[in-house]
Amino acid sequence: MNETASLTYFSLNNLAAIAVQGEDAATFLQGQTTCDVRQVTPQQSRPGALCNLKGRVIATIRLVHSGDGFLLLLQRDMQETLLKRLRMYVLRAKVVVADAGSDWRIAGLIGDTLPGTLSNAGLPLADETDAAAGNGGAIAVRLPGERPRCLLLSRQDSPQPWLDNLTVGDEGVWRQADIACGIPHIGARLSEEFIPQMLNLDLIGAVSFQKGCYTGQEIVARTHYLGQAKRRAYRYAAPSQAATGDSLFADGQADAVGTVIDAAGGELLAVVSCEHSAMLLRLGAPDGPTLQALPPPYGM
Repeated sequence: MNETASLTYFSLNNLAAIAVQGEDAATFLQGQTTCDVRQVTPQQSRPGALCNLKGRVIATIRLVHSGDGFLLLLQRDMQETLLKRLRMYVLRAKVVVADAGSDWRIAGLIGDTLPGTLSNAGLPLADETDAAAGNGGAIAVRLPGERPRCLLLSRQDSPQPWLDNLTVGDEGVWRQADIACGIPHIGARLSEEFIPQMLNLDLIGAVSFQKGCYTGQEIVARTHYLGQAKRRAYRYAAPSQAATGDSLFADGQADAVGTVIDAAGGELLAVVSCEHSAMLLRLGAPDGPTLQALPPPYGM
């Protein structure tokens, strides 16, 4: 039996890549991202975010080591915004910030035979979440999930023939896997709405409280050390019509208490007021469809 038969390939067209290359790339990004760039190596990736001065998340990202710098993965509808923002902060740093879309394809893989297939392709990926491996033409990054799962970045000029016969899956299945793991994605629709803790970024290793200063760090650190976030991200079973940006209402109350971050496959992830999170919630209106709370994928 062909071991790739049980693998599913997802074209993640919602994602884009920005290359940050040069002698000062690590120092430059350390002052811009919530994650600790020192932890990003050829064997280790990190999730993170870029914040504004008020500590609000402009966009969620994933940082991957590449060559003499890094690839910054993000929602495609935020690529131009972040390109302009990062270039604005370069100043005299020896850094080049560029659109990497013409150089890399971004995809996802899910399947029980994933570890062996990756190993045969020269991508021996460790079992730990966020582990990374490269073979010169591709980079794989381990993600959490019920079944083995990874992000795959492959160079446009480096064919990966082992991918040719894989089953192609619907992007919604991939999004549901992220929702089940509590992984938030912030694009243009909800940019600058939430601080990292509201999105549970601190619970998935996307925020370092030991690194130096970065844009928005004062607000993020103050929330961590002096108090608790009053809103957090929670997971719910949801009607099919749920969509990013929809409001959630506590039963019997007229004012919204939450906002949907993402929805797919009958589940959603939403930022909800902590005091209302255990109440019966409704989607879209005070008399809208009811939601069923699902167990969190990490301690809260």
